[in-house]
Amino acid sequence: MCKRRRRNGNTGAPSIYRSQLAASMTLFVGNDGSRRKNSSKIKSIAAGEIRTGTLWTPRKNSRKKTGFQSIAVQCNLLIFDPAWKCCTHCGDHGLWPGGWAIDLFLGRETRNHQDIDIAVFREDQFELRRHLTNWKWEKAVNGTLVCWESNEWLELPIHELRANSGEYQFEFLFNERRQDLWVYRRDQTITRPIADFRPESGVPILPPEIVLLYKSKNPSEKDLADFRRLWPRLNSEARRWLADAMVRVRPVTWNAVEVVDYDERWPVDFSRIANELGAVLGELIVGIEHVGSTSVPGLAAKPMIYIDVLIRSSAQFPEIRDRLERFGYIHRGPRGIAGREVFRCVIDLPKHLLYVSEQTSRPVIEHLSFRNRLRNDPEVASAYVKLKRDLAQRFRNDRERYTEAKTDFIRRILASSQKTVG
Repeated sequence: MCKRRRRNGNTGAPSIYRSQLAASMTLFVGNDGSRRKNSSKIKSIAAGEIRTGTLWTPRKNSRKKTGFQSIAVQCNLLIFDPAWKCCTHCGDHGLWPGGWAIDLFLGRETRNHQDIDIAVFREDQFELRRHLTNWKWEKAVNGTLVCWESNEWLELPIHELRANSGEYQFEFLFNERRQDLWVYRRDQTITRPIADFRPESGVPILPPEIVLLYKSKNPSEKDLADFRRLWPRLNSEARRWLADAMVRVRPVTWNAVEVVDYDERWPVDFSRIANELGAVLGELIVGIEHVGSTSVPGLAAKPMIYIDVLIRSSAQFPEIRDRLERFGYIHRGPRGIAGREVFRCVIDLPKHLLYVSEQTSRPVIEHLSFRNRLRNDPEVASAYVKLKRDLAQRFRNDRERYTEAKTDFIRRILASSQKTVG
């Protein structure tokens, strides 16, 4: 009988990749796409013919002329016997999620992995359990591990299981599906075709954009590093899907209005972002300006850095957009204001919004004029702070109405400024 216990990472039996008993197996992928393996050292485990070994992905090797594309990743993974048809829509194997999926996609081992997770579709849970009949099963419920009874069908929000044979331990993650679509459990309007789950290597993995979506909720330093590695390797369609999904699952963070006291870290954050942008955009830009309330020393503001990237001509924009999107930005269009293009960052830089505009455009001139007036006129700055705090109380969860309500004040200040355009 299972005892209720806190979920504290992988305790008890060791993860299989750390076991001294883990045997080695090499999978080869031929130039014709055929798969061959050296199975002389395979070790079968328990009833399920679960096998451990070194999984490889194709990559040219100049040192050995074997007629096969060589092997890039050397990492112990779990491979299910082809007899197990658990994931009926993803071939004969479970799906590799998390860090392992990232390494398989990239074709190299990028970091040490602390556990082994296997993703299966929820509908296959009884098949999974039948396959590992003699293992001890627990489900994660509100951070606590409790028994998963043999005849119990698990529904959302439960999605994490732990299986323990006494010698080995694995974690299984339920994924949702609707017909031929994978469904994001945190927002079931977000989907991805299951047909995309098998890359050219033939090993079924969660697509990297899905892995990053899961990691985006509360990213650790490790997760942010994964974003950095993966984002440039995603194609434009995958980047667009991921960015749109992240906007949809994090609307409260971006729509909520909160005015806080001035933070000395804001200019430091701006400098960090500007340095990154300068390295990415280089000769294509003529300047990077910190605008908005966070650019005014001592002024209370929303904790969001606003940045103007200045370019000479709109003819440069396609190349700038391409570089920014490959770096980790999503293009959101002009957002109702002619003369600017808005970009949102989806990776690990401090929270900010980016505007790309010609250096002589109206948006740039107005941003700089209003910023400079606030910096040089304490009376105007004080009145603006009072207005913002009042509006933040009225429109706490409606950023658009908050912004609209400030417009008259901003226009009056611009009209009285010597640098006002038109």
